[in-house]
This record gives sequence, C-alpha cells and structure tokens, in this order.
Amino acid sequence: MKTFSLLVVNLLLLSGAVCAQDNYNFIRLKLGYGSYNMSDLERIQNLLIDIYSQQQIPVTAVDKFPPYWNYQVEFLRI
Repeated sequence: MKTFSLLVVNLLLLSGAVCAQDNYNFIRLKLGYGSYNMSDLERIQNLLIDIYSQQQIPVTAVDKFPPYWNYQVEFLRI
C-alpha cells in the first residue's frame, strides 16, 4: 500500500502542462472511487436465469457489486 501511495503522489506531482514549439501538451491523471446502484443489472440477471433455466442451462448471478477504484490517463495536444 505504501508503494501504491507513493506512485499516486508522484503521478499527481508530474501531471501538468508543458509548452513545446507553440503547442501545449497536457498529461492528466484522473482517479476515482465508484459505487453504483445495480438494481437494473440484477433484474437483467434474474431474467436471464429464468430464460436459461427453462433450457436447462446452469447459470449463476453475481450477488454483490462492490465499489471499485477507477483511473484515467489523458494526453492532450493543443
């Protein structure tokens, strides 16, 4: 965890704008923590379970949808 924290801090410190030959280059790092309502997905899974069980195909549904970390790295040249 300590290594991961140092990596995140270094990436944030290195993010920024650089001017080169009348062009601007941007390197941007976006971090997030996502937690979403998955009731629609649960309904779709239950529908698929019903359809496949009629055809005697064994299926299982995901019971839990835990929150997760997400990231995005962008490079823009203007």
